[in-house]
Amino acid sequence: MNSTKTGVMTFKSPFHRFSGVDLAFKKLPKGAFGLLRMLADQIAEIEIQRERVRNNLSLLSDSDLGIGVEFDQAYYTVLADVHFYIIAWTNVHKTLQRLASLMRDPRLGWILKRRSKWFAQVRQARNNFEHIDERVSKLEDRTLGLIQLAGIKRISIIVCGARVDVSEASFKRIDTLTTDLEKWVSRMPERFGT
Repeated sequence: MNSTKTGVMTFKSPFHRFSGVDLAFKKLPKGAFGLLRMLADQIAEIEIQRERVRNNLSLLSDSDLGIGVEFDQAYYTVLADVHFYIIAWTNVHKTLQRLASLMRDPRLGWILKRRSKWFAQVRQARNNFEHIDERVSKLEDRTLGLIQLAGIKRISIIVCGARVDVSEASFKRIDTLTTDLEKWVSRMPERFGT
């Protein structure tokens, strides 16, 4: 598998995941190949953002970093990276829903259902990020910030009450999703033939 080095991050090219689909399966529904390619790109975005969040969270936990300008820069960098991480997950969810509707494959439905709670959490956090101006007046606890990072070992971001785990355990979600999708794609000849 090809890898690309970007700064301090190494990630697999998204094109390796589903690249043979257009050649191997002649009976795919119209639009399926484009959705598969878009899904591969979106997964790569999550992988990149995961590394950015991971790296920037380590800056926040650096014992030499005190409260001040450097801390503020690291904090807001983490918030921006987590925001895009959440958006990327929301995009994957939408693409998977479109693909499941188009393909009508129960195995793809299982992949979505298995992650329904996670997708609901990221969708709520993304909506709160996007509509934070509307949510400000509805916050019950005025002592809490609109956006918070919480936890020590299991770090979460809380956006107007919507909590999303951004700890190491959470970061493994993209790996399990990718594995499930690769298995699903490998079984496509059973349904669509060559």
